[in-house]
Amino acid sequence: MGVLGTVISVFVIDRLGRRILLLTSMSIMCVTICLLGMFFYLKELGQSDNLGWIPLVCLGLYTTAFALGIAPVPWLMNGELFAPEIKATGSGIATMTTWTLASVIIKTFPNLQEALGTHVTLWLFAGFALAGVVFILFFVPETKGKSLVEIQKMLEE
Repeated sequence: MGVLGTVISVFVIDRLGRRILLLTSMSIMCVTICLLGMFFYLKELGQSDNLGWIPLVCLGLYTTAFALGIAPVPWLMNGELFAPEIKATGSGIATMTTWTLASVIIKTFPNLQEALGTHVTLWLFAGFALAGVVFILFFVPETKGKSLVEIQKMLEE
């Protein structure tokens, strides 16, 4: 499913734009995490009979959505947002931040799951995804078809 999202992204990233892919990707990820949390909540209540397909569908959609936007677009935008003189440093900081936060998520998920339960932990992460949607809406500029000078002017405003 991730391969499908990546292939689709390659063909639509310059047609649709970066923001719409980021918003679509993060929104789908948020919804699928919420639904997965709902499944585990119902499972805890003993009401998940005949719903065993939900985790599979949610994880497939999540993986596809991730590969469609959140995985490739920020790396592309790194090259578009940073001026040449700071591109290496900016990209290095972005890469370090990405992998540090990925490590934090991997390390804390089991602890949160044990302390809060699977469904609450998933809903917490869905909340972070929703915060990502809001961040993209208000702070991420569309860079499709814009020169570095145009992008820098947008960022100054």
